[in-house]
Amino acid sequence: MAAATKSTLLAVDTNFLLDLAAADTAVSWEALETIRRRLPGPIILVPPTVIDELVVAHGDPTDSEEQRLAGIALTNLRVKWRFQPVDLVPVGHGIVELIAKKIRERGYLPPEEMNDSLILAEASLLNCALLISADKGYPEAMEDLGLSLRSKRPEEATKWLRRAAEEGQPGAMFALGEVSYE
Repeated sequence: MAAATKSTLLAVDTNFLLDLAAADTAVSWEALETIRRRLPGPIILVPPTVIDELVVAHGDPTDSEEQRLAGIALTNLRVKWRFQPVDLVPVGHGIVELIAKKIRERGYLPPEEMNDSLILAEASLLNCALLISADKGYPEAMEDLGLSLRSKRPEEATKWLRRAAEEGQPGAMFALGEVSYE
């Protein structure tokens, strides 16, 4: 009898889904294809806060492009993209809020990133191995990723270091200078 393959649980954030909905955003599609190719039977979950953000964006006429993309994302979630929306009612949203508050208090995310901290808490409670995000504005993470890839994948490392340097990260600037000198 063949051994059962354990599926990997992953979660997605709102910006990733909006990027998928914008058909011209190749990076998110490439990431999704890579994940599906390399992980055995990934199950991609959509946390409740992500669904809430999409519904709000879809109903908000002040940004017509985001409204359009949110509609595409909501329409394609289950059937076309094969993602699974989930709810945490059995666990209780109170637990999620407590964890999210701790995430912000400890400085893992800035205090103003309330929804991102909720999404991170939900992904954790859902036992997801990875939160797939397309958030921009985390130059420290870009720098760390670039530095960690330097020896194994220098082209990919340079791409991330350049993005971090453009955001003003001095370590990334220095690392790019070293690469240019070599």
